[in-house]
Amino acid sequence: MSIFTRWYNSFFEPPASAAVFQLSPSFFACFRPGPDSVEKEESYFQASLPAGTLEANWLQPNVKEPEIIEEFIDQAIARLKPEGNSISLVLPEMSARALIFSIENGSLSGTELTKFIEWRLEKALAQPPSGLRYSYQTFSSPAGKKVLAVCSGLEVIKDYEEIFHRKKLLAGKVTIPSVSLMNLLNGEKTIDFLLVDADYDYLSLVGIVEQSLSIYRQKPIWPQMTGLENQILTEVANTIQFVEDKHRKKPGVIYLRSGLPDSEALVRAIGQTTGLKIIELYPEYSRLAPLIGGQ
Repeated sequence: MSIFTRWYNSFFEPPASAAVFQLSPSFFACFRPGPDSVEKEESYFQASLPAGTLEANWLQPNVKEPEIIEEFIDQAIARLKPEGNSISLVLPEMSARALIFSIENGSLSGTELTKFIEWRLEKALAQPPSGLRYSYQTFSSPAGKKVLAVCSGLEVIKDYEEIFHRKKLLAGKVTIPSVSLMNLLNGEKTIDFLLVDADYDYLSLVGIVEQSLSIYRQKPIWPQMTGLENQILTEVANTIQFVEDKHRKKPGVIYLRSGLPDSEALVRAIGQTTGLKIIELYPEYSRLAPLIGGQ
C-alpha cells in the first residue's frame, strides 16, 4: 500500500529531519533519527506535561503554557544533540481533522481539485479555507477516486511553529499520530486491515479495504474514564461493522498501537471480541511509533 507516499501542500511536506517532536495534552517527546536509534535510549526524550499546559483543539491555539514547552525543548536538545535545525512535529491527534471525500469527476485539473477540496472542507467544517492549513492525498478505491484531507486551523499550526521558531528550530513537516502510523504500514501486503491507535487522549480507527481507505475516525478519550476498555471495544466493533456492511468483508487483521497503561489487556480483549488477528506496532517501543513514522 502506498497511498501516503505523496502529500500535496505544505502541511505534510517531508524534509530530512534532525529531530522529531511529539506533543500531546499529557506528554512531550522527542526522537533523534539515525542508525539503530530506536534501540538507543539516548535517542529518545520524554516528559509528562502538567495538566492544562496544552489542550488539543483543531481550530483554536492549543498551547496555554508555552514556557513549559520551551523548557522541555531545551532539555530535549541538550540531551539528544540533533544535527541541524530542521524538525518534524507530531501534533496531538485531536488537533487535526481527517476527512475522506469521493471525487465524482476523476478528470479534474490540479486547480479544480484544490477548489473542490476547499469547497468540501468548508461545507463539512463550516470554516473558510483561508483559515485552515490542510494537506490531501488522492487515491483510487473500488467505488472510484477519493481524497483524504487532513486539516487544522491556521492559528493552531502557527502556534506550534512559533514556539519552535523561538528556539531556532524550523518545522518542515507537521503530522498527527495516526498518519505517522499509516506511514509505517506503507508496503504492507495485507489488503484489508484496521489500524487502531489508542493513547492517553484519543482513539483513532482507520479502515483499509483492498488497499484503499474506507473510514477514518478520531475520538477523544481519557484513561481515567470508567469503562474505557469497553468504550474502545465498542468503537472497534462499530468500525468493523461499518466496513463489513459497506464492503461485505471484515478486515483481515488489526494493527494496534496502544499508549495506554494496560496495553496487554487491551490486545487480549480486542482479539477475543473480534476474533481477528492482532499485530502490535512496535510493542517494545509503542511510545516511539508515531515519532518513527513522523520522520
